[in-house]
Amino acid sequence: MYKYINLLNLDVVLGAVICSMAFAEILKVEVEWSSYLLLSLTVWSIYTFDRLLDSLRSDGGNRSERHYFHHKNRIPLTSLIIVSIIASVALVPLLPYKTLVWGVVLMGVVLA
Repeated sequence: MYKYINLLNLDVVLGAVICSMAFAEILKVEVEWSSYLLLSLTVWSIYTFDRLLDSLRSDGGNRSERHYFHHKNRIPLTSLIIVSIIASVALVPLLPYKTLVWGVVLMGVVLA
């Protein structure tokens, strides 16, 4: 079971959410459920997209299990990424204003 959790990048998503919850607890701030859900969808989409790209770049004989899984399941995974992006856009209006502002600032820093 853990193998599929890992192949689907769900362990990374869980790690991101747990770290976010821990920081929120340490800093004594309340985080809305929409923020955790958006974080989950974003992390999953980015990791899955990156792994799909890796699987396309690797040659057929030198693929790891991760590359093989993503190559074999590229169509359903790509469809799920699209659904995840649509759900993420739908969640943006539910974010607290401060989260949205700081998210845009962080996005600008990352893009720069």
